[in-house]
Amino acid sequence: MNGWSQSWSVQRAVTRGLLRDREWLLVALVSPLFYLFFYGSAYLHKVEADLPLAVLDLDRSALSRTLVRGLEAHPMLAVTRTPASGEEARLELERGQVKAVLWIPRRLSARLKAGQAAEVELWTDASRFLPANDVNRAVGEVVGTLGTGVVMKGWRARGAGADQLPSRADPLRLEQRPLFNERDAYGDFLLPVLLGLILQQTLLIAVGLLAGGLRASGGLAEVSRRAGGRPLAALAGLLLPVLVVYAGHALFIQAVPVRLYGLGQAGSPAALLLLTLLFLPTLACLGWLAASWLPDRLAVLQLFVFSSYPLLLLSGTSWPLEAMPAPLALLARLLPGTPYLQALVRVTQTGAGLRHIRPELLLLAGQLLVYGALARWRLARQLRSAT
Repeated sequence: MNGWSQSWSVQRAVTRGLLRDREWLLVALVSPLFYLFFYGSAYLHKVEADLPLAVLDLDRSALSRTLVRGLEAHPMLAVTRTPASGEEARLELERGQVKAVLWIPRRLSARLKAGQAAEVELWTDASRFLPANDVNRAVGEVVGTLGTGVVMKGWRARGAGADQLPSRADPLRLEQRPLFNERDAYGDFLLPVLLGLILQQTLLIAVGLLAGGLRASGGLAEVSRRAGGRPLAALAGLLLPVLVVYAGHALFIQAVPVRLYGLGQAGSPAALLLLTLLFLPTLACLGWLAASWLPDRLAVLQLFVFSSYPLLLLSGTSWPLEAMPAPLALLARLLPGTPYLQALVRVTQTGAGLRHIRPELLLLAGQLLVYGALARWRLARQLRSAT
């Protein structure tokens, strides 16, 4: 038989075995679907709303009441408490009853009407930086709008013309135009990464369970016989059934969860397709290479479950590669998940096409050649030992 027929013989035998393997079916078929909807649903709303805010109003003027109404009207804020003192306000912040406290000082209105500089003070719970940033931005919008309005009213009272008011009220303005993630929503950034991580981690475990099961049961001898001792035919026959399943998962992600969570697809479908077609076999070869040294399935589960969080940290999505120590950054670039997740975010968020993610595609192609060759070498040794 030629290599293709030998590989097909291995594929049929492996597929029959996997269909009878309840543990493998649970990991490869059920767990990705469960995680896609369970973890993804936590970020369904993607943008925080009604963050609890306390306002300590020491001015008690018409202007301060206008400011409080503006805060209450902002969709991201909810003024839930009005403490009577600074001590009470700090206590509410420490207990987690509010995310921030806004201090409105005495004589705020009088100072502004007199054309003097004045400021309000915002205390935020920075132990969770995402809500803290959201509160800072929302309060800044309200305070900035009110402050500009007060200044413009003062200049109008002094007889400034309508054409002079904007420049007098705000002589140097910063106009922000967020691109790609217009709502500045954490969920829009995180969900594509999360979906990619679920694909990565469950694929590693599925390949590891296959490798561990064959090694523990002595099934590699049958694989060697069907492959005619050809390690490349054996490797293709072993991994293709798994890759078919995960190619189906990748298509399902684009068909259902992406639409369910309102993520859209900004970039080129061809770029996403090629990226996925390079990533899946590269990861499968690396998974086989790692799992082939382990004695059984329990050790496989321990390794790949333990590695899930380190792989996330090294992917460059939670912390930039450029800010990592050089050895960690080098290790990160050796992992298929790093170029895949970084390119995935660019394709889904920024509208990147094939030419924009060429470095990541080339890196994945290089990794596929290296890890494929190493997996073939390792399997050849296993097949010789099994016969």
